[in-house]
Amino acid sequence: MNQLTRFCLLSAALGVACVCGVSQTADAAAQKPGVVAWRAIGPGQFGAMFGIGISPHDSKIIVAGGDMGLAFMTRDGGQHWEMLGRSGAKEFANPGYRGVWAVCFDPRRPERIFIGSTHGLFRTTDGGRNWRLVLGGDADYVMSAIACDPKDSDIIYAGSGMGARMNVDWSRGKVWKSTNGGESWQEITPPGLTGRRNWVTIAADAQSPFTPGQGHSRVYLCGQGGLFVTEDAGQSWNSLARSLPGGEINLAREGPYDSGASTVVLAPGANQSRLFITLKARRAGDQLVGGVYRSDDGGKTWVESNRGLEKAVAYLARPQSEFPYSLLVGCRARPEVMYWANYPQGVFRTDDGGATWRPLLDLKTDYVRAPDFDGKEVDWLLRGHGGNFDRSYFNAYGPANGLSCSATDPDAVAYTDNAGLALSVDGGKGWTEPGFDYGEAYRPNQFGDRPPIRLTHKVRSRGLHLIVPTCVAVDPSDPKTIAIGHQDVGLVISRDGGNWWEWAWHGILEGEKNNIYTVLYDPAVRGRLWTGGGGWRGSGHVYQSDDSGRTFRRIGIPQSSLEAGQKERDLFLLDLALDPASPPEARTLYAGTSCGLFRTTNSGASWQAVSPGDVPSPRVKHLQVDPTRPARLYASVQAQAQSANGLYGSEDGGQHWKRLGEGKIGSVRSLSLCERTGTLYVLGDSQPAGGYFAHHTLWRSDDHGETWARLDERLAACVGVHPRDPDRVYLAAWAADVSREKVNVYRSADGGKSWTPIADNIPLTLGGEDNAVVFDRADPARFFVLHSSGAFEAIDPAPARKP
Repeated sequence: MNQLTRFCLLSAALGVACVCGVSQTADAAAQKPGVVAWRAIGPGQFGAMFGIGISPHDSKIIVAGGDMGLAFMTRDGGQHWEMLGRSGAKEFANPGYRGVWAVCFDPRRPERIFIGSTHGLFRTTDGGRNWRLVLGGDADYVMSAIACDPKDSDIIYAGSGMGARMNVDWSRGKVWKSTNGGESWQEITPPGLTGRRNWVTIAADAQSPFTPGQGHSRVYLCGQGGLFVTEDAGQSWNSLARSLPGGEINLAREGPYDSGASTVVLAPGANQSRLFITLKARRAGDQLVGGVYRSDDGGKTWVESNRGLEKAVAYLARPQSEFPYSLLVGCRARPEVMYWANYPQGVFRTDDGGATWRPLLDLKTDYVRAPDFDGKEVDWLLRGHGGNFDRSYFNAYGPANGLSCSATDPDAVAYTDNAGLALSVDGGKGWTEPGFDYGEAYRPNQFGDRPPIRLTHKVRSRGLHLIVPTCVAVDPSDPKTIAIGHQDVGLVISRDGGNWWEWAWHGILEGEKNNIYTVLYDPAVRGRLWTGGGGWRGSGHVYQSDDSGRTFRRIGIPQSSLEAGQKERDLFLLDLALDPASPPEARTLYAGTSCGLFRTTNSGASWQAVSPGDVPSPRVKHLQVDPTRPARLYASVQAQAQSANGLYGSEDGGQHWKRLGEGKIGSVRSLSLCERTGTLYVLGDSQPAGGYFAHHTLWRSDDHGETWARLDERLAACVGVHPRDPDRVYLAAWAADVSREKVNVYRSADGGKSWTPIADNIPLTLGGEDNAVVFDRADPARFFVLHSSGAFEAIDPAPARKP
């Protein structure tokens, strides 16, 4: 039985799809000999989502996306979600690449949808199956404001920015217009606007004069760049900022999560459209400014519309408020219905055109003060019975990132926040978080009689994958047991091959359990694994489990092992490596941390610092022990002195070190070692080191780092070499400009001389430092690619070279 057949049979037995590309169903192309089969795995929920849109043609159709780089669509009201786009199209077609900031449905053509991403504007003309970049390419085109003319939807406006919450230095505040459905564009940026600008809303006024081919004459443009109106369809612009309550200060940038006036909504008026706007909350002397304002004269004068919002606006205006903005949307079919969202009070609704508002969210959660595993009292955020949510993953309402209401159904409303999205189909009476399901309890009655929460119950993704993974490992004694570490969510473990997941948290301290950066199984001891990470409240430790991750205990790194200067900063555990020749009862482990490299030879009873060279307190991100000679160790170093960055090798377990590839390998992006031969592959910074989008050089060494061969210099994120075949290597590449560069996973069967793309049918988003290619050591035909929005499991049926 070949590997592909085995994978499909295993997946069928587990009740999950064999391949996850554009959808969760099997991809016929992946059945061909030699074609890699891909499947998205992980718990899915708790990633930040931003752009969201509900179709005006069918409120069960929703498009949404996260900040890290994927877009999703549901066609059945959230029961199932599919990833949009793919990496291997003739023209790059991942509409969510590196962030989804806006979604716009064509009001007249159900099959046409626009998505504003970090690299520009994408369009589908077949209901989401195929996508095309129609404006942009590089990050200068980050897009958050999109609007179609209400009478002629071939007339489209687009403005750069990252939505109401985010400010970015590299958004240039440009505005474009298309009169042919997005085929071509003309820049119509208001004159005099240069530098950092962040547009949030564009709205064409349906009660203004209409000219065929040009659209309605009156268009509003709003965001950190200002509040503008055009009366000639974008040929000239006038500022309305001074007429706002409090004046132009409403538009000033005062923090990372402050884009000034954010959201404009138009509603029919007696003679001309009513204009609603949200302003950030602040104190102007004795006056409280913020919330919702209405203008009946095109923005010349304004009336406050905050009845029912007073307490929320006052809370947002506090000096310590991190998110002073709010969002506003309306329903075209029922313009008297609008929704307003803020943090932390949630979502409000008006049924009388803004005259009065009422709150809609009731999560029914509370903090329970109880001891953590070290005896310290901590607050556990738990969900109770009641409320109007049928499920919640995080049990809290996060910063308001996106808000959408159906243009035809006033009761269909959805918002995005840092935990995903929530949806109501009855006007806010009841809510669901439709991205996941709760399953059976794995820690029943841990907190008494409470509804399912992630602390106690397994979760399963419905197709959304939003979380940033940092590490992955397969239990060598059970191929169905997979552990994935994440930022913000921590360590999750599946025991059924990747369908249901449980949070592996029991025994890991508060402040550390939510950020796990490394996980390692012991190949000689069934059920034993090590993990760790760190957080904002103290130092990271190494944790050991002897029951397959159900409980953990601390084994280091103790603060006593740190030098005086190191103790002043938090310790983050970044990588672990095992000496396989050490006895099971006294394991030798290496721990790479933000404060150096440490070693234990007695399973964590004591630790000693063994950092490379004379570099003080280096950041050690990557570790490799050479199984052909276990005393041989490789470590990457990042130091305050950039000249010390690079790859170091030791032949005696870390007692002495030698700089490897000096003058060639700069800061190490990715490190991989062939376990059979000791062959090394390293992605290092190009010389001289560049910025965020700097290309990296791929190097190979067959003599333990003495000499190096240059293989590739594309913009690559991570590399992985087959554990048993030194010439089978995988390279994940990303793009600074998606109109010119390819995003894909490439395979070489000849040691890097030639490359073949193998991930054409999945949408990848790469570029994070935790991107990785990781193999199932027991079955290297199975490997994992960690990208910035989740993990893909792959089966490569092509035979590797025999040992």
